[in-house]
Amino acid sequence: MKDRIKKVMDESGLSASKFADKIGVPRSGLSHVLSGRNKPSLDYVIKLLNTFPNLDPNWLIKGQEVEGDELQNRIQNELTESSNQSVEINNSLASVNKKMGGQADKLVEQIAKVSIEEIENRPVQNTEIVKGNALERIVYFYSDGSFKEYFPIVK
Repeated sequence: MKDRIKKVMDESGLSASKFADKIGVPRSGLSHVLSGRNKPSLDYVIKLLNTFPNLDPNWLIKGQEVEGDELQNRIQNELTESSNQSVEINNSLASVNKKMGGQADKLVEQIAKVSIEEIENRPVQNTEIVKGNALERIVYFYSDGSFKEYFPIVK
């Protein structure tokens, strides 16, 4: 199991200390697990799975790879769940917009304009660009399938 934890840590691109902080375990505890001195506790495994929800518990605990139909079923279930959530959100937004007499779209647009002005006037730090965290665009999706994109001007 320690090798799989090392793999998760490597793929997350975090140092051991940052990885321990992220999952909420003592740094010394992670060190002991990675060295093989201790085995991870159930609490440790739960924290790891909660922090990285896409991890397959069977792979993490038993080393079992997900194969063929099982993987396809998981992907399909996740897509269906995402689609259902999108429909619920769209229905809620449409309902709010209807109750507001079509004013919700205008309000969202005004909020976006204010947000963009704040973003445009905010100094961009080099660390944001180097780390890839600079804002590229804001996209609003509407229940009718249309969308609007806003691109901040980086000075």
